[in-house]
Amino acid sequence: MEDIAIIIMAAGKGKRMKSNLPKTLHKLCG
Repeated sequence: MEDIAIIIMAAGKGKRMKSNLPKTLHKLCG
C-alpha cells in the first residue's frame, strides 16, 4: 500500500477555527 500525501494551501488566520494558529499550521486527520 502506498503512502498518500495531500497539501491544502490556505491563507489567513484560523479565526473561524477559534485558534490563534494560522490555518497552514493545523494538522488534518493526524
